[in-house]
Amino acid sequence: MPKNKTEDLVKLIRVSEDELQTYIRQDVPDRAMETFFGRHAATVRLYASVDPIARKRGDSIIILLPGFMGSVLENVGEDAEVLWLNPIAFLKGHLNRLDMTEDGQANAAPGIHIEAPSPIWIVYAKMLLRLQYAYEVYSFPYDWRRAPDDHAQRLRQFIDEKLAASDKKKVTLVGHSMGGLVILDYLTGEQTRSHAERVVARAVTLGTPFRGTLDAVINLARGDDPKMEIARKLNKSNDPQKMLRSLPGMYTVLPAPRELYPHWNPLPDLDIWDPDTWQQAGIPINSRLLARAQEHHACIAAADPQVPFYTVIGTYCNTPVELSGNLLTAIPRYLREGIQGGDGTVEVSSATFKDRPAYFVQEVHIEMVLESTVIEGIMHWVDSGEPTTLVRAIDKVVQDDTLLREATFVPQAIRNTGQLTRKISANEALNRADIVTLFGDKTTGC
Repeated sequence: MPKNKTEDLVKLIRVSEDELQTYIRQDVPDRAMETFFGRHAATVRLYASVDPIARKRGDSIIILLPGFMGSVLENVGEDAEVLWLNPIAFLKGHLNRLDMTEDGQANAAPGIHIEAPSPIWIVYAKMLLRLQYAYEVYSFPYDWRRAPDDHAQRLRQFIDEKLAASDKKKVTLVGHSMGGLVILDYLTGEQTRSHAERVVARAVTLGTPFRGTLDAVINLARGDDPKMEIARKLNKSNDPQKMLRSLPGMYTVLPAPRELYPHWNPLPDLDIWDPDTWQQAGIPINSRLLARAQEHHACIAAADPQVPFYTVIGTYCNTPVELSGNLLTAIPRYLREGIQGGDGTVEVSSATFKDRPAYFVQEVHIEMVLESTVIEGIMHWVDSGEPTTLVRAIDKVVQDDTLLREATFVPQAIRNTGQLTRKISANEALNRADIVTLFGDKTTGC
């Protein structure tokens, strides 16, 4: 296997869930492991090297749902290829094959048929492999371009399929980021609620933006995500903002209308739910998708799932909490401490769901699923216990004040997208900073 070239990254992205353990065990050398998984490499290698126990523990099957942009998206129609997250597809100028139609219900490009075959293993392999050692675990990848409620019926069918083949009678649902919204829609949807109340032992969300996130505003307005900048530089045919503005899932995580949460207002000067706000800034917003997302926020605010429901929330990372002024030029205000901070992407109050039990950990958004204390907490729940590795009060969180952690993604690596685009174009060896730029948050400090 060559030394961590772009094509090797794509090979890992394309591995199926059934093949993951064998692939990491046999086909990925140590140097590539360090590039792909960083400080988690040795642990991921260990989990891939041990055979799962024969008799599975726990009171339920575990189903893991990845977050926004956390599932591989593959075109299985004409000119089949992995589109997300595939730098080679970006190089070809194929990013906008992910565009959706005006109503957000179909693929805009002719001949395109998108499926979500697996989570992105750079992020989710550690949790899946660790849990699979002792529990019956499956992932539920989904097309994150769509609105979360579009997936409720398919999740119901997936649960029925797995329970029919198991001696377990219940499921534990674990949702990272947007995956938690998919879970909530399944738990409370008119056509799925009664099913959920029969079969769900508990639901656990990890950094889920119930009230939305300012990052969604910034991405729709300006496209500041490093992944999008890389796509632009690799091929001028790629138009990331056009793609993002066509996706119902992107609108779903906009900050909730202020009337739903009177004491929470991250956009004091802007009414983002009025299409004129965007149009006056010269931003071609999709008013249809905006209206649908507004209705979805109202459903979240009224939701009352009738199953045990727990939230795990990242804290003590610099998190955007307020955006004032013009959509195109305003600089977000960041806070770090306690309830005013968050995980770098989602504010604490947004990741909290009403009066349901909340647990806190110092971690950035993308690494919530890599955090060992979170994985152990899930194990405790499925063993019918109470997590001993997570705390119920923010001021009890053990803080790591290291100025630059790998999880915070060194800002220089994020700024230097030009060097990464050159490497991808030449199929040169990638290093850890390159992988971080492709997959990471924009957080600058915990």
